[in-house]
Amino acid sequence: PAVHAAREAYARTRDPAEGLRLMPAFMARERSLLEGLVRHGDADLMNTINRISRKVRTLYLHAYQSCVWNRVASERIRLCPDAPIVGDLVHVTADG
Repeated sequence: PAVHAAREAYARTRDPAEGLRLMPAFMARERSLLEGLVRHGDADLMNTINRISRKVRTLYLHAYQSCVWNRVASERIRLCPDAPIVGDLVHVTADG
């Protein structure tokens, strides 16, 4: 509930100090990003993002790439679920 309240407050007010005030201590990465926004503002997002480890940033990037892939693949299947369309990569076996 506290995490939800902090996220809602930030989404509603766009005030990182308010989100930080409400964010529980165990949400270390989220708190670190909010602290960066408080310190650097929207003008220096790279310093804010660099407050979290490279390993975690890479994890977030891969999660985002997976999300994009899943949405595109789902839309492709929705458009024509039963047959290949132009642009599909098709593996053809020797027997047809």
